[in-house]
Amino acid sequence: MTEDNTGYKDLELDGIKRYVVFYFDILGQSDLLLKCQKNYQNVYVEFNEFSEDQKDLFKKSVHEVVAFRSILQSSINYAIKNTKARHSHIPDIIIPIRNIVGSDCMFVTAELNQTEKSHEILTLSVLFTAIASAYLGWLDAGIFARGGGCISYGITLPDLSNMPGGDYYGPGLACSVKMENEKACFPRIIIDANMVNVFKTNMLKYKNSNNERFVYDLAKFTIDNYTFDNYFIKDEDAQNGHYTLFPHMAFQFHPLIMTNIYKNINSCIENSNNDRVAEKYKKLLSMLQQLEAKLSKNCTRG
Repeated sequence: MTEDNTGYKDLELDGIKRYVVFYFDILGQSDLLLKCQKNYQNVYVEFNEFSEDQKDLFKKSVHEVVAFRSILQSSINYAIKNTKARHSHIPDIIIPIRNIVGSDCMFVTAELNQTEKSHEILTLSVLFTAIASAYLGWLDAGIFARGGGCISYGITLPDLSNMPGGDYYGPGLACSVKMENEKACFPRIIIDANMVNVFKTNMLKYKNSNNERFVYDLAKFTIDNYTFDNYFIKDEDAQNGHYTLFPHMAFQFHPLIMTNIYKNINSCIENSNNDRVAEKYKKLLSMLQQLEAKLSKNCTRG
């Protein structure tokens, strides 16, 4: 008996909304885990039977994944708390993190269709602040990740998750993964130009508002402190229409962190046995050095 596959045509999709979706992946974790498994393919063994090198590699992998998740969650929590402290009357902002089961990858999603239009700008401000801070924290901890972010539509599947906000499902999942996998190219966070345009355009609507001027002020604070050249770094070597998110204020206010980040990157370059992988770290190093030089030049002019 042939199964009828047309039942979906009667499916009613209530609540289609806009979402911002980010996807993150740690570089090198798959290779690291395979090294832990070397010489034990298809054979179950106890952990104490692993070589000391394998044990250390697995511990390193677990440590990085735990730190990866913890830094992102802490950055989001702090950004939300800090925003609420500045503007206690704003509506709640829910930004759930989705860990892919059995993986070092993560999705971050947030609904943009709220009753108050200002909520969209506030949510993007919190996300930009949190993700830029998390990225800095990852690099400082020696964790190198790529990420992609976009705005898309979709639905929430509440029955599949006990997390606040439910489970997002929509094209943004595929879009953000494609951006991370095919367009980020080296350890950095890229965002779709549409997201930047929505943010910049809508924030200006509140510049002369009597009741909601705080929306513009918060967005301007985000732009001035967590992006470069007053907005975002235009992506030149991946694809047109994408930007790189990086907190340029780190060069001025966190020089010790930047020194450690440079140290971590150079260590990866020196210890890499793969020229292709080493080239990715070299591109990251070059990007940061160019940003630092440009910022220093702008400060000198000022």
